[in-house]
Amino acid sequence: MTKRICFFIGSVSGKGGTERVCLEVANNLVSSGYEVSIVSLYEGENPFFELNSQIKLYQLYSQNTSFTSKYFQAINKLKHHLKNNTYDVFVSVETILCMYSVPALIFNKIPHIAWEHFNYEVTFGLRVRKWARFLAAKFAQKIVVLTTRDMDLWDSALHCKSKLVCITNPLVFKLNDQLRSEEHTSELQ
Repeated sequence: MTKRICFFIGSVSGKGGTERVCLEVANNLVSSGYEVSIVSLYEGENPFFELNSQIKLYQLYSQNTSFTSKYFQAINKLKHHLKNNTYDVFVSVETILCMYSVPALIFNKIPHIAWEHFNYEVTFGLRVRKWARFLAAKFAQKIVVLTTRDMDLWDSALHCKSKLVCITNPLVFKLNDQLRSEEHTSELQ
């Protein structure tokens, strides 16, 4: 039986590293035989980065809006999506989205992975990011971080109930032969 994975992201139309890495991982999973869906909080129909046509796209909202006023509505929309679609794994791509995914998954048995794309000390001045990380630490089955240092920071700050896993971002470009040759030569000197 094919495993079904759902990624929950802010927006697939974003042009940042979080979106690039998510779509790269999704493409590779589809190539490996998984069924992949991506649910965007908003603007989920036009990915900026290349996306395999087999990946199903969904959106909770067609455009970015004030999610403070639509917080509970967004949770209900995500719950509705989860009720109508079957997944074996649910991945919140960036832990701030755990503000929505943790309440939406509270009585659901889908394993929840929170995937952090920032150093633990980076909050961008958002108190909600700290709260979302707390929710991830207590309710997600796993938290994926980029470095072993981040694993230590998460655990010492939040005493994680969740299992912490370190997975670095994939390299999506190839070094050309000349650059490899120059690196190899400099290593020998």
